[in-house]
Amino acid sequence: MALLSTSTVSDNQVPSVPGNLAGEADYYSVALTWSASTGNIPVTGYQIRRNGVLIATVPGLSFTDSDLPGGVAQNYEVRAIDLAANLSLPATLTISTIEFEDWLDDHGLAGETGSDSDNGGLDNLTEFQLGLDPLDAADDLTFRLDCVPQGATVEIHYPDLKPVGHFHLHMSSSLHDISTIANRIDTLTPAQIEAMAPSARTGHIEEVPNPGARAFFTLIFEPVTD
Repeated sequence: MALLSTSTVSDNQVPSVPGNLAGEADYYSVALTWSASTGNIPVTGYQIRRNGVLIATVPGLSFTDSDLPGGVAQNYEVRAIDLAANLSLPATLTISTIEFEDWLDDHGLAGETGSDSDNGGLDNLTEFQLGLDPLDAADDLTFRLDCVPQGATVEIHYPDLKPVGHFHLHMSSSLHDISTIANRIDTLTPAQIEAMAPSARTGHIEEVPNPGARAFFTLIFEPVTD
């Protein structure tokens, strides 16, 4: 009878620090690159932390962090991990995504901070945060709600969610006061959206009681600006 034996790697020597950590910022993302770490046993991957929170473990020498707010500094750490799960000391980098005013300038809209340049329904700051085109009114339609009655309830199908602000759902029997806080029935926070799986962000549905009479629903986006 053959005997099967197994063994595990026992080692406590940490890998070297990842070298040459660099980042390239866009409006809503940061692309990180670094050079390989070495150790006495193989390095199996790299852990990436943003502001102290682990956001990914990758096998290669690059990572793009997406869905970030514009104009906000992010602190990154990249640590190598080896076959024995030893972690290196971190390579660190602080980098900011591109700010709202730079985005306006790139689109030829310098100074139009409070405007809706394409008259699509969303102001420029909202379009900046949601990654829309301030010169294309049609893409504002992607922010609209789809309301589907289901007997005693109404399914509210949300647009694609980005963790860059609060999404407030309002309901009222009149359009006159629908935007007031008294008519707010639900809020999704950036932290809640960050915790969602990607598929949940693109297909989020809220089910609310059917008011049984004429009702209007609207979604109000409140960007995080600090």
